[in-house]
Amino acid sequence: MTDTRPAMITVLIDDWKQRSAEAKQRLRLQYVPFQSTPEMIEKVEAFLLLSDEEQQQVLDTCSSDKAELWISVLTARAIYEERQDKGTGSITEERVARYPDRYGWQP
Repeated sequence: MTDTRPAMITVLIDDWKQRSAEAKQRLRLQYVPFQSTPEMIEKVEAFLLLSDEEQQQVLDTCSSDKAELWISVLTARAIYEERQDKGTGSITEERVARYPDRYGWQP
């Protein structure tokens, strides 16, 4: 009889990675600070759809553990959006002109 446990664990890990990747994309998060079950993804999505004032009310009224989760979710969203606005990071002529010493450029 063969041992199928390692294969089962590999499948579970692959499923978890797949769900986490889908959650990151769907919720626009830099990382997933929660167990990415379908129910939890729906809860987080509903929280993120709230206005800033409503989110603050949720944070003010929930337990410290839940507040920590929501703050982590908001942080992951903020980091994601910041990275999206950052640009490509490619070296442009404007950047070389602004920092000639850094790029070793001489006119």
